[in-house]
Amino acid sequence: MLDQISISDCKKYIQIICNKKSEIKDIKETILHIMPISKGSGIDKVYIDERDRDYPLSSIECLQIATFLTETTSNQMKFAALIDEPVSSRELFIGAVSSKGGEISYFNEKATALTWLLSEIADH
Repeated sequence: MLDQISISDCKKYIQIICNKKSEIKDIKETILHIMPISKGSGIDKVYIDERDRDYPLSSIECLQIATFLTETTSNQMKFAALIDEPVSSRELFIGAVSSKGGEISYFNEKATALTWLLSEIADH
């Protein structure tokens, strides 16, 4: 099932709300759907709320999604994700995306995630 995708009220980022049952195929489909939205709107920042997902991603799933993300999206895009698990659990994903020139970070608080996402200079 496709995650919910919208442009934020402030028109500064694309917002993705993950469904409870999101699996790798759903996440890949969502990534494919945000590309034309990004190109059409000129928005290159993406906020992802993963808190409703029923299960955390495994290391292998993280690598598969990171590879797909970097092969599919523009390296000029910036992603901030909100999760309920420890941020350290996503270091492998962050490293995989960063090694390909992408920019992503994980957070446990929405305000912190949006502050980082909307900043012009990456601070981690």
